[in-house]
Amino acid sequence: MEVLGQILGFISFGIAFVLYQIKDRKHLLIVQTLLVTVMGIHYFCLEAYPAMAMNLFGVLRNVIYYRKDVFKWKYTPIIVSLFMMSVGIFTASGIWSVLVIIGLTINTYCLSFENTQHLKISILITSPLVLIYNVIMFSLGGILLETISIISAVIFLVRNLKTKSDIKI
Repeated sequence: MEVLGQILGFISFGIAFVLYQIKDRKHLLIVQTLLVTVMGIHYFCLEAYPAMAMNLFGVLRNVIYYRKDVFKWKYTPIIVSLFMMSVGIFTASGIWSVLVIIGLTINTYCLSFENTQHLKISILITSPLVLIYNVIMFSLGGILLETISIISAVIFLVRNLKTKSDIKI
């Protein structure tokens, strides 16, 4: 199972590479749904159950965010984030679980942002937490994914600062 988990982790990295190229929020959520599904299975194979449950809950989260025309309530991101945290707490299996719970809960809230720039900036907060968790769980694909996420976010910020673009927060 662990070998399959590691393979799925590397497949997730490939999906994430596509995700980084997307600027449209709805398309981003579609590809991100595929990513969290594969990552959920990946974490299951590695017996990292909090991350598995939270990633699989991410499928529902993405559907809710994709259909924001139906879920118009302004508190939806807060409620979805609280459910994400609850899923993590319910499945927590050790102190290191706190890292992935905090990281994916913040990520859940940030995915509700209309502006994809905000999501990219939030990666600088969430990815280091998930990266540490992946190191502890020995998720090679997860380590690569989060490392590249952090590098991508830094490059995004540097490019925007060099071009003197407004990064509206």
